[in-house]
Amino acid sequence: MSRDLSNKHKVPVISMVDGISTCIQKNRELIEGKNVAIMATKYTIDSLKYFEIIHKYHPKKIINIVATQSEHSVTIGNCNLNAGKSLIYKELAKYRNEKIDTLILACTCFQLITSQIRKILGKTILFLDPAIYVSEQSKEILNVTQDKVDPELLIYSTSKTKKSTAGLDVSGKTFLHKMPKITNLTLER
Repeated sequence: MSRDLSNKHKVPVISMVDGISTCIQKNRELIEGKNVAIMATKYTIDSLKYFEIIHKYHPKKIINIVATQSEHSVTIGNCNLNAGKSLIYKELAKYRNEKIDTLILACTCFQLITSQIRKILGKTILFLDPAIYVSEQSKEILNVTQDKVDPELLIYSTSKTKKSTAGLDVSGKTFLHKMPKITNLTLER
């Protein structure tokens, strides 16, 4: 699908599905014969894309963990507040008895709550984070395309407030900036 979009719109498309595929392929020993869980939003789980990829590597069992509320809690920034922690616990606690060996973090933000996940689902769980592979894919694409385009960043705010989080007056304004050339991009693990 990402290739189709890329070809149609003539822009590079970076896909979490490709990241999952590469992650699983490079870590197949954590999948084969193991109880593997996919933690993702309901939409992602219902798409069956990740299930199809994981199934190729013969896990003992695949557990779908619908974590839409957990994803939302992380995204809005309340995952470390009592309300957010309670919501995450409530959503994940029903999977405590699944004996999960490997947990695939199918949303990039789940890396921010791995300590909470471990407390709820078990201390021995191994995490697979496809975001690392998505980052590597991004780096490859950026290195290939950075000299071929003259990128600009267009930001338009429809905010009714006059201040952004950076303290700038952004109400109803358009900002156009030349993007800096990327000379050195490193990934940390």
